[in-house]
Amino acid sequence: MRVFISLGELRLASHTLFNGIGVVLAIVCAALLLFFEWKRRNRVDLLQREPGKPFNYWLALLCFAGAYGGLALGTMYIGSVLTVDREGVAFVGGVLVFIPVFLFLAKLFPRNGSPTKQLEVVLPALALQHVFNRIACLLNGCCFGTPFAQGITYPRFTVPNMMFRGQPLFPTQPVESVIMLLCFVVILILHFRGKRTLPIFPLVFGATGFWLTFLMAGLVMGENSLLGLRAMHWHQIAFVLVFGVGVVFLVLILREAKERKEQEALAKKKQNKRHVLKRSQKRKMKAGKK
Repeated sequence: MRVFISLGELRLASHTLFNGIGVVLAIVCAALLLFFEWKRRNRVDLLQREPGKPFNYWLALLCFAGAYGGLALGTMYIGSVLTVDREGVAFVGGVLVFIPVFLFLAKLFPRNGSPTKQLEVVLPALALQHVFNRIACLLNGCCFGTPFAQGITYPRFTVPNMMFRGQPLFPTQPVESVIMLLCFVVILILHFRGKRTLPIFPLVFGATGFWLTFLMAGLVMGENSLLGLRAMHWHQIAFVLVFGVGVVFLVLILREAKERKEQEALAKKKQNKRHVLKRSQKRKMKAGKK
């Protein structure tokens, strides 16, 4: 099934259109989030009157552009290994490339500070893009689910309809699209409230993708294999790796929070000692006057 949209003489596949919309929105979203981060960081520097180097917006955008190129290549080339027919694409392959490439580039240009904090700013853009990726898959008739009573019935003469003889199929694409949209909204809300959001996308994306591999008919029924593993198994390994990255990020954030609390407790303890010392000095001065 491939839905076409006609714009005058231009006839465009909706699959291509929605993938393109997702890419454009992801780039715009990342650019805006980095812009807000630039304003926030520089405002803090001015308020604190720190003479240090300010946040460089263009450098951060360059890191994102380089990593996003890696995402595109990973989606195409790693995805071709993960898919059943070896000709498709898989967004999870792109995510596995994007994260280490961005961290490497941000580490290579350390002017903007912690690479993980910079990555945290741009990760919501990937969640937003995947919302439209899955809408594109639905309109293309790919990544469809296994038979499900309350599922989607595809039109006649489409691959899902002919494969399952008109049975309703589990709506894998809309389900993942909605989950990614909720993930995007939650990350934005927490981010603008000053909360750490780094592990949310890899944890949600990894867990959701792993669950849906058991419900995608093409993966469940696919027989093509590489190194003795079927496409379904390669997908599951990829999603477990993404989830593992999220767990690592979560551990790092919890460790940072623990260290921050210890530093605050130590600073408070020193402050209390100063107050006690001042009080004892005042008492001694009063006693000396008497």
